[in-house]
Amino acid sequence: MEFKKATKINRKLRLALTGPTGAGKTYSALAIASGLSKKVALIDTEHESSTNYADDHDFDLLVLKNFNPQNYIDALAKAAEHKFEVVIIDSLSHAWCGKGGALELVDQAAARNKGSSFTSWREVTPLQNRLIDAIVSAPFHVIATMRSKMESQMQQNPDTNRMEIKKLGMAPIQRDGVEYEFDLVGEIDAQHRLIFTKSRIKSFADRMIVNPGADIGKEILAWISSGKPQEPEEQKITEPQRKKLFSMLTTMEKEGKILGSFKEDLKTRYQIESSKDLTMSQATEVIEILTQLQKVN
Repeated sequence: MEFKKATKINRKLRLALTGPTGAGKTYSALAIASGLSKKVALIDTEHESSTNYADDHDFDLLVLKNFNPQNYIDALAKAAEHKFEVVIIDSLSHAWCGKGGALELVDQAAARNKGSSFTSWREVTPLQNRLIDAIVSAPFHVIATMRSKMESQMQQNPDTNRMEIKKLGMAPIQRDGVEYEFDLVGEIDAQHRLIFTKSRIKSFADRMIVNPGADIGKEILAWISSGKPQEPEEQKITEPQRKKLFSMLTTMEKEGKILGSFKEDLKTRYQIESSKDLTMSQATEVIEILTQLQKVN
């Protein structure tokens, strides 16, 4: 444990765009992404509505039909495998309140737990946290769109002493506090005006932009690329790799094709506590070894 001189390092962008339906979140995300890189992917939860903009912007598409947070995690891992440089999540709200999303998972858990909300959230919260971690640690720029709704609160009117509903403004449809995980958070209104309500980039603080485009992406890229190159960090095992590894080990153990000491050898060789601590390249190596063992046995 040691203190060292702080220096600015190059970062991957984490941008959240919130707004009501029709504000232009998807188009704005694609426009900004085009200024960040030419290798753009979009995770679509809106019935492929993003393809309406395929003539204006060049991007690859992955469509989700079930919005379990794990599907988002897997999609981000797949994007890393394909080495995309910008990934748009359109939208992150579905992972919270869509089909198979966190709220539906909580309801299902509550049914199993005889209505215990505490136990239900204890089951779902780790999955929600893993999704946020996957976004924060992704090796590419991430732009997440989120639907927004009017947030209100019951407050006492000091003049009448009556409890009244007070509108507090628009809030993203996701778990409370999710905006803290992003470098930039912008609200887009019905007139396609983007106002940055949170910014770690000084020049964007409280800034308002009409019809944001590629120039905004280029400006952001210039800022996040103006520091010291970040030391490369090897990516952790992806979810598809983890599932494949588990399946191979289980099958081979059932067939008696694997020595009982293999898992201990794995820990010794890579200095890890469990297979989930493997890096992506280590997992690839282990899968290749297992594949060869299957052929030999």
